[in-house]
Amino acid sequence: MVTDSSLKDTDDSKGLEMTYKVLTMAVCDDDKVFAENFSSRLYRHFSAGGISCKIVLYLEADSLIQTLEAEYYDIIFLDIEIGASCGIDVGNAIRNRQDFKTQIVFISNHPDYHHSGKLYGPVPMAFIQKPGSDEELLNIVRNTALRILPMNKDNYFSFEFQKQIYRVLKQDIIYIESNGKSKIIYTENNKYVLRTSMDQLIKNLDNFDFVLIHRSFLVNANKLTHLSWEKATCCNGAVLPVGRLYRDAALLFITQFWDRQKGRKS
Repeated sequence: MVTDSSLKDTDDSKGLEMTYKVLTMAVCDDDKVFAENFSSRLYRHFSAGGISCKIVLYLEADSLIQTLEAEYYDIIFLDIEIGASCGIDVGNAIRNRQDFKTQIVFISNHPDYHHSGKLYGPVPMAFIQKPGSDEELLNIVRNTALRILPMNKDNYFSFEFQKQIYRVLKQDIIYIESNGKSKIIYTENNKYVLRTSMDQLIKNLDNFDFVLIHRSFLVNANKLTHLSWEKATCCNGAVLPVGRLYRDAALLFITQFWDRQKGRKS
């Protein structure tokens, strides 16, 4: 696996803010020379378009598929004929592991695939005939700006954890705990540790339903099942303290939030 990345190791809130707009991409092609050259061209075009990206190369389809349980890619550039595998079948396997927010771009030496109905099983974003013209790559950049970046900004929170870029739905975050300079993000299935300030987290999670209930705890109102003067209970069973200086504002926020929820259901 070869990585071409615009990222630097981040250890502060400035770095976290930088990774917010980073896109993660994969290029899967068994021709190493082509894959490396294509990735470099992609990187140049996205950088020229003001979009930071991390590009990971895979020379085998199986290697890509095996990583999809842990890795999320915004765009996957996939050779239709890769080794003994059929790229269209690989595309369907990708769809089974990642939702339709992941965009697939097929690349091939054979123009006939562009008009093949088989391509539309995995619903590709585009088809590129090798080696791919600059105009085709520019179109990918334009489509990315229109179709992917707005989704990232509104619904997803991106950050670096253990030198990997992760992207989680804001609605999947249960709460965030401050432990010194480290912040721990808890979701239903995972937890992530990163170094940033609570103020920076609040800024990056703006326009979503998070509330400070304690100087050390930022909670997703959608994940609260109970709130009192002294404690808050989350959907995963975690019981968190409510700080004396935060309880009035937190109780008012949650009361208004639950009232809005009732109004939507009625």
